[in-house]
Amino acid sequence: QRERMVSLKRPSYVFSKSFVAGALCLLQSLVLLGIVFLMCNLKSNFLECLGIVYLASLVGAALGLCVSARSGTTEAAIAMLPLILLPVIALGGGIWPINRMAEPLPQVAKVVPSRWGFEAMILSESKYQPNTVDPRCTTQPCEVDAAERSFPLNNRNRPLTCVLILGGMLVLWLSLALTFLRMRDVH
Repeated sequence: QRERMVSLKRPSYVFSKSFVAGALCLLQSLVLLGIVFLMCNLKSNFLECLGIVYLASLVGAALGLCVSARSGTTEAAIAMLPLILLPVIALGGGIWPINRMAEPLPQVAKVVPSRWGFEAMILSESKYQPNTVDPRCTTQPCEVDAAERSFPLNNRNRPLTCVLILGGMLVLWLSLALTFLRMRDVH
């Protein structure tokens, strides 16, 4: 409301918030990925992983901006936080593989940004990790890549598809934030 009183346009407001959040997301992504690369001995391309993590964090920031724009008060936004974060964490695929979730959870996971970021990251890493022998295998060949546990070959997307879906989610959440801000101006 303060920004609107000084005639700041909605797109300028959303862009300025997104710019600051984007800078913080980049810093956090660099620190997180630097630590993970050093501690976990990842083999994939650092810049490729940085792009994926950064895009996923931008989607999270846009989702937060959307929640903020929709909420009437700070307390309401904070109250909505667990309702948003729990599915993002639980349905991302890192805790429990998506292909082992009971129906309809794998379908619900398709709307969760962390699922697409996780799939893109694990597929990126699997390109650089040597294949391993699957102990459950009863037929030949028995070698599987690092992504097989969470995203079997018959049920995985290309990394570019995951990145495009994340990009679409970013546009969606920023558009919804603009729409919610426009709705506030009407009242």
